Amino acid sequence: MMSVRFSHVNLIARNWQKLAAFYQEVLGCVPVPPERDLKGDWLERGTGVRRAHLQGVHLRLPGHGENGPTLEIFSYDVVIGGPPHAANRVGFAHLAFLVEDVAQAREAVLAAGGSAVGTVESVVVPGAGRITWTYLRDPEGNIIELQRREDFELIHRSRSIRGQFEFVITADDCTEYKPSPQASTASSSAMSSPPPRISPAAGVSSPPFLHPRTPRPARTREVARCRGTR
Repeated sequence: MMSVRFSHVNLIARNWQKLAAFYQEVLGCVPVPPERDLKGDWLERGTGVRRAHLQGVHLRLPGHGENGPTLEIFSYDVVIGGPPHAANRVGFAHLAFLVEDVAQAREAVLAAGGSAVGTVESVVVPGAGRITWTYLRDPEGNIIELQRREDFELIHRSRSIRGQFEFVITADDCTEYKPSPQASTASSSAMSSPPPRISPAAGVSSPPFLHPRTPRPARTREVARCRGTR
């Protein structure tokens, strides 16, 4: 089988500069130079667009490092309009971003010229944990999803050992401290205490409600194994 690696998603904008600024300022995307200003017979043949001329930029999507996929935002000299995007329209429907605080991120999108599609909802998905999410539109009407995921297995494990250790958990680390002085007298009340918060790693420049790194199942399992050694 040939090697395959995801590269980018393309958005055609009426004004690529303004839309790119939205994704940078609100959702933590980072421009990847150079900006594009392309035209020629080769572009016309490749796109099937007569007299094609496009301008735009690639934005590195947050949470995947310097070699991660990009959001490609282009504008053509002539663009074709269409009906408003709908969540159930056949084809590509939305872009999704994991965030730390869905409500706060939603307000930031609205303040930057976005609009609401639906309400903020929270649901337990069997096998996946609790998912809090909402749909909005960016300033040009493209649907974006803001989502927060909570791993129930991870939360359960943290509760089961909370009375035995004092520790801090982050998305990329599992730090153990000395046994808690209360460990020997841990009770069912301690076992039912709220779990420690899973927080973004420090030192990453991004909007406060964003996960600086997208949690992956393998990383979650690694944290769980680290806990299991206590």
